[in-house]
Amino acid sequence: MRIRILILSAAVAAGGVGISTYEHYASRYPSTDDAYISANVVQVAPQVSGAVDRVFVSNQQQVAKGDPLFSIEETPFRYALQQAQSQLALARQQVAQDEAGVASAKAEVHRREVLLGNAKARNKRAHSLQKKDFLSQQDVEDAEAEYKSAQANLDVAHARLNEARERLGQPGDANDKVVSAKARVDQARWQLDHTHVDAACTGQVSELDLQPGTVARADNPQFVLICNDAYWVIANYKETDL
Repeated sequence: MRIRILILSAAVAAGGVGISTYEHYASRYPSTDDAYISANVVQVAPQVSGAVDRVFVSNQQQVAKGDPLFSIEETPFRYALQQAQSQLALARQQVAQDEAGVASAKAEVHRREVLLGNAKARNKRAHSLQKKDFLSQQDVEDAEAEYKSAQANLDVAHARLNEARERLGQPGDANDKVVSAKARVDQARWQLDHTHVDAACTGQVSELDLQPGTVARADNPQFVLICNDAYWVIANYKETDL
């Protein structure tokens, strides 16, 4: 009987020690069943809108960063790029014509300046000769009229030069027409380049039901890519555990 009491007492004591040890351990290392693993998830979406022509992956497939995922029919984007390049060529041609117009207007100004100088010299000489009675009054008036006409023609030439310069704006590729056309070319080329969608990270394809012929909208996710570069656990503890 005494032995049973001793054994029971030892069991109770051991149980108490075990409970105390567990409570001490649990207070330092809480645990929970309410937890899950998480990772970086990329929403795969095209940056341009169009009909999907090829899908290179399947659901749950492992892919490496840079691998092709799907592509959008690029024909309309090629046409848009060709049209933009054509518009750029026309803009440069127009600028070249305007530059030629400025050069021609400058030449005309120079020619009118020479004519004005000659007319001014003749007018001065006519007045000088009139004082010596070598020219009639009519000759002097004709010389003055020629001088005034030359001055007026030079004013017109300057006005046309200013108009040609305003029409041209900045020369070469700095011209607004060319800059705008180049921007449209860059945009069209960017859109063409983005008809191909590649993996942004190494990971696993998920939630994929994309099929060729589907019209994909820009910035509208088509499936997800679960990156495997990092994983972490999110655990939900009870307040009493914390």
